[in-house]
Amino acid sequence: MGTAKPVTFTGYTAPSSNYTVSQPTGVTADITAAPLTITGAAVTSKSYDGSTAATITGTLSGVLGSDVVTFVSGTSAFASANPGTGIAVSAACTLSGADASNYALTQPTDLIGTISAIVSPTISVSPTATADFTTTYGTASASQSFTVTGSSLSNDIIVNAASGFEVATDNSTFGSSVTFTQSSGSVSATVYVRLAASNSVTGSYNNVTSATFTSIDASTVSLTTPSAGNSVAAKALTITGITAVSKVYDGLLSVAFNGT
Repeated sequence: MGTAKPVTFTGYTAPSSNYTVSQPTGVTADITAAPLTITGAAVTSKSYDGSTAATITGTLSGVLGSDVVTFVSGTSAFASANPGTGIAVSAACTLSGADASNYALTQPTDLIGTISAIVSPTISVSPTATADFTTTYGTASASQSFTVTGSSLSNDIIVNAASGFEVATDNSTFGSSVTFTQSSGSVSATVYVRLAASNSVTGSYNNVTSATFTSIDASTVSLTTPSAGNSVAAKALTITGITAVSKVYDGLLSVAFNGT
C-alpha cells in the first residue's frame, strides 16, 4: 500500500516479426488501503466506573484471503460517564494484526450503550428481631432460626455472636461466629442463635444485641432481644441421703445434718 509505486511490465509482444516492442518503463501507480467495516457493531454495557471508555464488539467485514486483521475498541467513548440507557457512543476503533496496515476501517455510527449504577451490597435478616430467650443456669436456651440473604456482595457474610450468645449453621455445633460464603454475589442461608449455657442468673439479657451480620461495604445488621422477658433462672438443687448428726447434750436445739 502506498503512492507512486513503480510498475513493472512484462508480456507485451509485437504483432509480427516486422516489429519489436520495448516494455514500458517509468510508470507508477497508487495502491490504496482496502476498506473494512464492522458488521453487527454493538456497545458492551458496563457498570459505572467514572470513565467514558466504551467497548465495541462486532465482526470485521472485507478482510481478503488469509490476511490477519483484528480490531480493538481504541478510544471509543460514551458521551457521558454517568449511569443511563441509550447513551450515544463515538467509535474510535483501531486495527491490529500482521496485515492491518493494508486496510482502512470505517467507524460504525449511531451506536448507543448503557452504563449501570453501582449497586451497593446488602444484607437482610428475617425475622428482624429475636423472641424471648429463657433458660436455666447451666443449660443453653432453645435456639431461634433466622433467614440470611445477601445481594451484590463482594465478600462473604460473617455472623458474630454477642457476648453471652452462640450461633450455628446446623442448629447443633454452636460457637462464637459462622461464615456464609457468597456465590456470584449472593447468599441465602439459615443461622441459629441461642443464649449460652454459661450465662448467670444476674445477667442482663433484655434489649441487647444477640448477633451481628457483616460483609465488606455492606451495612451491618444486628439482632436485638426484646425489651423484657429474657432471663436465666436459678438451677434447683436438692439434698439427697440426708441424716442428722448425733451429739452430746449441750442445752441447744441446733442439729447438724449430713447429705449430698
